[in-house]
Amino acid sequence: LLTLQIPIDPMAGLGSPLEIFPGTHHQLLQPPGVIVDPTEDQVSLEDAELLESYPGDVVAFHSLLVHRSRNNQLSH
Repeated sequence: LLTLQIPIDPMAGLGSPLEIFPGTHHQLLQPPGVIVDPTEDQVSLEDAELLESYPGDVVAFHSLLVHRSRNNQLSH
C-alpha cells in the first residue's frame, strides 16, 4: 500500500506541513478488510515529525502510516 502526496502549494511553516508518526504502519496493522482509526492511546502526538514539501515534490509513504495535516494558514 502506497500513498503519494504531490503538493500544489508549499506545505511548510504556516502552509501546514504533513505530520507523520514513524513506525505506526507496523503498530496498527489489522486483519484484511478491517479499517480502524487510531486512538490517542495508540499514537502519541509528541512522536509526530514534520515533513515539509513544496510544489514539484513527490512524497511517498505507507498508506497505513498515521499522518495528518493541520489547517493551512497561508492567505492567497
